[in-house]
Amino acid sequence: FVLIVLLGATGKISQNETYQALETRAVDKVLNFTFEKSQRDYMWEEVISEWKTRPWIGVGLGKSIFYRIKSRDGDWYTAKVGNLHNSYLELGLKIGAIGLLLFLLLQGVLITRCLRASMAAKGHLPFVFASIVFVIAMLLQTGIQPLLTEPNSTVLIYLLIGAALSLTNLKIKKKLEDTGL
Repeated sequence: FVLIVLLGATGKISQNETYQALETRAVDKVLNFTFEKSQRDYMWEEVISEWKTRPWIGVGLGKSIFYRIKSRDGDWYTAKVGNLHNSYLELGLKIGAIGLLLFLLLQGVLITRCLRASMAAKGHLPFVFASIVFVIAMLLQTGIQPLLTEPNSTVLIYLLIGAALSLTNLKIKKKLEDTGL
């Protein structure tokens, strides 16, 4: 994964090849995924049923989520969810469909702005391209991993977006200064 991003950033492979390689990797992860190891099916079922109680505004941030696990001997027990392995499901439960939609729109606006600036620079901003590819990959991966609910990953995502936006703004400012505007 990191190798794909680095090759795309250095220009060793084209943007289309980078996207295709990341897409292949993401599809492979989804196809080879099994619920048996993590008991996610029980967790997600409980979370979805809880989300249905307040679908639009969610249950609130900081709420503990409980789910029922069926042990190997057939007994049921209740446990606290430490990790849902799906940040979007967890965010949807906590901030509701409206909050989740606003969150996804914010991500889309930030990524679109960076991509437009990167395309306008015609390949002169490889770091911006690499950052956006990495952020998109992390946002795809967060469907099966808790990347957005862990502080380190979230900080990394927004640092990369901020750095990419800063670089694009500096390039635009320099271009305006060079043209005398």
